[in-house]
Amino acid sequence: MTDLGWWEKGERFTVAATAEKTVRGRVYAALLDESALENGISRLSRSPAVFTEYTETSVSCRIDAESGEMLFTSIPYEKGWRVTVNGRPVKPCAIGGGLIGVPLGKGKNTVELQFTVRGRTAGVIISIVSTALAVMLLFGSNFFKKIRRT
Repeated sequence: MTDLGWWEKGERFTVAATAEKTVRGRVYAALLDESALENGISRLSRSPAVFTEYTETSVSCRIDAESGEMLFTSIPYEKGWRVTVNGRPVKPCAIGGGLIGVPLGKGKNTVELQFTVRGRTAGVIISIVSTALAVMLLFGSNFFKKIRRT
């Protein structure tokens, strides 16, 4: 992405590029509507999320919202996130290229996001069973050796 600077309404400009080798691609252009950006920043500043808890696997916050608003997070969307709003389960959605969005109710909201690694329960069970088997083999073989000696 390249910043082409500031241009006045109606002003024309030309973009030229020289390729050092044969390339195939697309050129995209975008404009920034500064008034829309300032309006968005102003709206976000009116009701920021207040984080009450933050751990490796969970996030809790309070936020005031208007009807139909959504909490936009910078947390990557993936399976394993459980979300509640005001104690009720809510299905998060992927927005902005794969980040978690949480639909909010009008008024004061308490949002809790809890992450559980997929396969964690199975992994814990396998580890416990494997450790128990290893202990049984270790002590069991010593027990049978003692019996044979007597």
